[in-house]
Amino acid sequence: MTVLRLEIHPTWNIKHVGVEPIDMVGFTFYPDHTGVRAGIFLRARRSFRRYARNPTSLRLAYRCASYYGWLKNSDSIQYRRRNNVDQIVRRARNTVAASRKKGQQMIQNVSSATPLEKVDYHLRDDGLADIRIRRNIRTVTHNATDNQPEYVEYTAVESYQILPLMEQEAVERADVLFEGDATSSRPVLDRVSALEQASLDNAQLLADLMAGENGDATDSTDSDTGKNAADDSADGKNKE
Repeated sequence: MTVLRLEIHPTWNIKHVGVEPIDMVGFTFYPDHTGVRAGIFLRARRSFRRYARNPTSLRLAYRCASYYGWLKNSDSIQYRRRNNVDQIVRRARNTVAASRKKGQQMIQNVSSATPLEKVDYHLRDDGLADIRIRRNIRTVTHNATDNQPEYVEYTAVESYQILPLMEQEAVERADVLFEGDATSSRPVLDRVSALEQASLDNAQLLADLMAGENGDATDSTDSDTGKNAADDSADGKNKE
């Protein structure tokens, strides 16, 4: 005879599923439908709303993709339709996919025979967009030579990124996106040196503050000493 060696959980109880649902693994099971545990549902709703306001947040994108499993495997279709949850999750998945393509992001000097726009946007079929953000756009005129006539060239510093953004969002966040890419494209040693210098600057600032506090304390002590001397002198005059 096989012994299973199973034990009943010490907090066992009997439920009337028609009155009180069975709460297990994040779901609430009723006789006619399956819901999501209240705490999980509230956190999921908060994550979807926050990501809708900040669709470039990779942390929120991961959270939305994770919480979607509970909504997908429960009877939450009405909520998903009313709040465009499926659309938000598709965008979140695109954000995650874009983060895995960071190797395709680059910043470089470019030139063109035609004028360059500050933001060049092209939407792709997979929901992502090729975004080129340009700064320091200049017009360079090359004088004529024996081999070629005079011509005009347009140059700029260009940041190329693949992100799940609409065109208006890309235009509005162009400065932030460009600065972020420029920082990430700096050589590692340069970034380490900058961090070390910042640490040294903070240490010097702290030392200056400490020295200032000690000076204030000394001044305060001197002031108190002078005050006491003046009081002693006044007492001496009174005694005389």
